Amino acid sequence: MKKVVLLFISLTLAGVAILSGCTAAPAGSGDDGGGATVEAEYQWRVSNFLGEAGVGSRSIRHFCDVLYGISDGRVDAKYYGSAALGDSEENFDAVQAGELEIGVISPYSGFHELQNVKGLPFAGSTWEAVDTLFYGDGLIRQIIDHSWDLCGMKCLGYIENSHMVYINKVRPILTPDDFDGLKIRVPPSDVYVKTFERMAPKGIGETIPWTETYTSLERGVVDGTVNYISVYEASKFNEVAKFYTDINQMYNWDNLLINKELYESLPDDVRDMVLEAADVMEADCRFTNRASHLEIMARCEETGTQFTFLTPEQRQVFIDNVNPYQLYEELYKDLLEEYYPGEKMYEQLVNAVKEAEGVA
Repeated sequence: MKKVVLLFISLTLAGVAILSGCTAAPAGSGDDGGGATVEAEYQWRVSNFLGEAGVGSRSIRHFCDVLYGISDGRVDAKYYGSAALGDSEENFDAVQAGELEIGVISPYSGFHELQNVKGLPFAGSTWEAVDTLFYGDGLIRQIIDHSWDLCGMKCLGYIENSHMVYINKVRPILTPDDFDGLKIRVPPSDVYVKTFERMAPKGIGETIPWTETYTSLERGVVDGTVNYISVYEASKFNEVAKFYTDINQMYNWDNLLINKELYESLPDDVRDMVLEAADVMEADCRFTNRASHLEIMARCEETGTQFTFLTPEQRQVFIDNVNPYQLYEELYKDLLEEYYPGEKMYEQLVNAVKEAEGVA
């Protein structure tokens, strides 16, 4: 059955490529088919801070190639990976200032307070709920995209990381009490911090930068971190944290962003091509990422990872500790009223999450 699912996903990806009408030439090849060199009308840089072995980075490179292909070489988006041009925070500063055309950035409340909505605890616990809330015209996507607009950026696409799990180097996690005394790296956002404090009151949250997480685990500065199966192996966390629990606290992604002023200055046909390439990237990343999970887990088990898969009853204990809808009201009600006056956006958000999750 699993092989059938993987085959279906592979065929779907092939369909995406065919339907897009795109043949992706290597970025920067500059060949017009007749042997002459074509100088690109638009020469951009795309900065990615993610690990190069992951599905997300492959999909971002694919975006550059697709854009070059469908623009017939008019748009040459040069890919820079492994944080060569900066981490998420540096990408944010550079794209916002117009010093970098396109960058991969993680939405955090430090960039804009509306991005607290990213960390909705236990929203999108199934793939069906994820696709409803975070893709297409999903309400959470609308709010996050609006926050980027307020930062002077246009969101081109989502780069899926998967569900938030917890990894550590000490012991398996089956209950909130198993976090007792463990120092856990938590992303620097109010919703992440408050969710962890409620979920695991005996744990110790540490908000160190993402780029320092591996060495902090290796040296014992922290005992564990939130993580995602799609980057667990790619970033080699399986070398330093052998215990993995699928708490699935929330759904996580990164964004591909372009400077808003640059985007709005483009002619309509170039904008359309940029968005088309981003759509192909997003679909490629989602399907490939989900198809890769079983293979990643099998490889990590061979190198000593101990996977703990919670039952619905075990996960419900973590959810009950958080009391997510109470936390939603505390964090989001006044915030959403401020940015969406008179629209009852908080009520819309709660109703959208409950509907997607099948909560009465």
